[in-house]
Amino acid sequence: KGWRIDYIMVSLGMAKKLNSASILSNIFHSDHCPISISF
Repeated sequence: KGWRIDYIMVSLGMAKKLNSASILSNIFHSDHCPISISF
């Protein structure tokens, strides 16, 4: 499952507007997993 070494940092104001966040863990080409957020 790998390490979680990638992050998205947002301000408190933006965090309040966050709709969703996800880790695309089905990617196996790297030790990084793409991450996504939606406001």
